[in-house]
Amino acid sequence: MVFDTVLVAFMVLEAWVLPTVLLAAGDPGPSVLGALRWLRLARLVRICRLLRSLPEVLFMVRGVAAATHSVGCTFGMLFATVYVFGIAFTQMGDGTAFGPKYFASIPESMYTLLLDGAFMCSGREVLDAIRRESALCFAVFVVFVLVTHLTILNLLIGVLCEVVSEVSSAEKEKSERAFVREKVRQVLEAAGREAADEREMQISRGEFLELLQNEEAMELLERAGVDMLVLLDFADFFFQSDRLGHHFDKSLGFDDFIGTVLKLRSGGGVGLRDVLELRKFVRDETLGLQVALSRIEARLGHAGPCA
Repeated sequence: MVFDTVLVAFMVLEAWVLPTVLLAAGDPGPSVLGALRWLRLARLVRICRLLRSLPEVLFMVRGVAAATHSVGCTFGMLFATVYVFGIAFTQMGDGTAFGPKYFASIPESMYTLLLDGAFMCSGREVLDAIRRESALCFAVFVVFVLVTHLTILNLLIGVLCEVVSEVSSAEKEKSERAFVREKVRQVLEAAGREAADEREMQISRGEFLELLQNEEAMELLERAGVDMLVLLDFADFFFQSDRLGHHFDKSLGFDDFIGTVLKLRSGGGVGLRDVLELRKFVRDETLGLQVALSRIEARLGHAGPCA
């Protein structure tokens, strides 16, 4: 809302207010006109609206921003490599025909190595000139190409792809979580459940089953990607309040309910947290069985002498 208001204000200012002011003031001078022309750059703000309809582009931009540190380290490595080889070629090119042309000084050597070695703009020409006079310089230049062009620059591409992929996955998960949260809130509001604070909202088994009988609620949950068959099968398990499964008086908070629904989305993978929760559940159930068996053995031990 705020973004749209600011955008409309800039459009009104540019289209109506500025022409009126300039017409009334006459000739304000080139300096004022130059400053006002910069205000027209506000049109570029409209591009930001496109990011709302293209979230994948926004994910990529955030991924590139997150990879700034890694990209900076890679460029630092590239600069250090170019600097070291630049010193070496400045010394080795002394007294040769290609030295004054390509490696007259350290900055000139770094420029040649960066363009013709790392970026391979015209590497064949430089390589041929070096190969004609010095096999050692030719071998060192080839090593430089292997280190920079084939290793460091490909490493940069790999770092960008990895970081952008991770950020995109995290942002997509965050977006899906917000979508599911909003859909569940709509379902609860449609059922007449409203609370000032979501943390105070409690959902019982009966209310949950009533929600599943609502066609609108089922449609919203399916749009959120929730596997409804699994949700129905495990409904009793989520609200089980005892170890034997005889009572279902447990109530879930809104955050716990959201987490439960998110775990039942179709296509969701199994993570370490799920494995740890399963391990904890099996351990608790095993301890419960051991305690029950110990009590049975104790009762049988007391009943044996009496018999």
